[in-house]
Amino acid sequence: MSTNTVCSARTVQFDSPAGPLGVIIMNLHVADPRMANASVREAADKFKLQRLSSPLRTETLLITITGELSADRFSQGWRLLVIEDATLALMMSQLHRAEVVHTSAGQGSSATVSLLPAAAPEFPRPDASTRHASHAPERPDSGSALVPLLAGSASA
Repeated sequence: MSTNTVCSARTVQFDSPAGPLGVIIMNLHVADPRMANASVREAADKFKLQRLSSPLRTETLLITITGELSADRFSQGWRLLVIEDATLALMMSQLHRAEVVHTSAGQGSSATVSLLPAAAPEFPRPDASTRHASHAPERPDSGSALVPLLAGSASA
């Protein structure tokens, strides 16, 4: 029996002005870092199952780890799985925020790492005289709307 386990996986739903918004919260305990790859794979499988049973507007994944696996190492393994697993890649592409937090047992410090791909580099925008009518209008960043929700200031 493994000493590493996914302790819980649940979806919490918040009310937002645009309707219900889901956040998947997972907790992992990793006592054996030699089994890290298996632990990351198990977490990804649990995430996929949880995502399938979550509301359509589930835009955030928060994973907390206690024990001997750093957030950086977990993130590296997760990103490799995303490359290999088309279902995981699709589900991750629908998220606006995905983070892993590692808390060392007995220590108050923690480290947080994003599980989303790095932002695409910005290219210089052409001036108005070189724009074509076919350009789509810019969309505001909807991810910034999550900050008040996660801080508990969502309006009901």
